[in-house]
Amino acid sequence: GINAEYGAVYSSLYIAVYWIMYTLKSRGNDDRITPPTQLEPISPHHISLTISFFVQTILKQVLTMGEEYVMTIFSVISFAQQGVFSTVSKLAAIVVRVGFKHVEDSYYVFFAQMIHRGLPREHQSADADA
Repeated sequence: GINAEYGAVYSSLYIAVYWIMYTLKSRGNDDRITPPTQLEPISPHHISLTISFFVQTILKQVLTMGEEYVMTIFSVISFAQQGVFSTVSKLAAIVVRVGFKHVEDSYYVFFAQMIHRGLPREHQSADADA
């Protein structure tokens, strides 16, 4: 569907912009972004992160819109029925989100206090594992 195409285009554009900005930023010794005289390869770590981001984007798209893809591709139900299904599904999702909002907020605070960004898992405190 259209959303999947936009997701793929967005992911590809994100990767391209990230690579360009990384390459430009790595050339300058100061904080200014200077154009490169020759392109440097991206580190394997960054390539791995980028591929992981792309795969997670595709997986999220399939998991969130999968039933709509199945209904559209295989013509399981009519477009009018798909509209009703989509409306009911989205309204039910709103109810669930409102119901679990306090749980999400409390876990966000918990993990923000327990996990330190930028530190590898091995260097996190022992309390963070509990």
